[in-house]
Amino acid sequence: TMARQPGIELACLTSYTIAGLPAERHYPYAVRAKIDFRAISMVRKAVKDFRPDVLHPFYGRPLASSVLATRCMKGAPPIVAVRAMERVPSLRDISELITYLHPSVRAFACESSAVIDALVKGGIPRERCAPIYFCAPPVPRHTDGRERLVAAGVPRDAF
Repeated sequence: TMARQPGIELACLTSYTIAGLPAERHYPYAVRAKIDFRAISMVRKAVKDFRPDVLHPFYGRPLASSVLATRCMKGAPPIVAVRAMERVPSLRDISELITYLHPSVRAFACESSAVIDALVKGGIPRERCAPIYFCAPPVPRHTDGRERLVAAGVPRDAF
C-alpha cells in the first residue's frame, strides 16, 4: 500500500482508521451531502495542518468538499479527481460546476478510456486525463478480432 512506500507521506480523511497509517496522519471526515459545511471545514483543517502536495478525492462529495475548502486558500494544493462514470459532465448541472468542471481540479484519474472520452466531450482537455484502470492492467484496443483468431490458429476463410 502507499502508506508503506518509502518517500511517501500519506494522510487520509476517512470515517474509519487505515492499517499502517499513523494516527497523526488520520483526519476525521464525514460527508452527508454534496455541499456539507462540516465536511468542508474538516478538509480545510486537514489541508492547513498537513499541507499536502496533492488532494486526491475519490468521488463527487469529497471532491466538492475539497474544491470548496481550498477555494481562496493561499498555496492550495492541486486536486486530482477520480472519475469512473462515462457520463458527459454538463455545464447546466451545478454539482458538476463545483466538482469535475471546477478549474481547481487540475487532473483526472479515469477508470477507462471511455471515461476520458466522456470528459473530453464535456470540455475537459484530454491531456488532463489519465487512465488508471483501478490497478488492472490496460487491455489493448482491437478494432477487429480477426487477427487474434488467425494467431490462435483459426483459418482466414472461417469467417
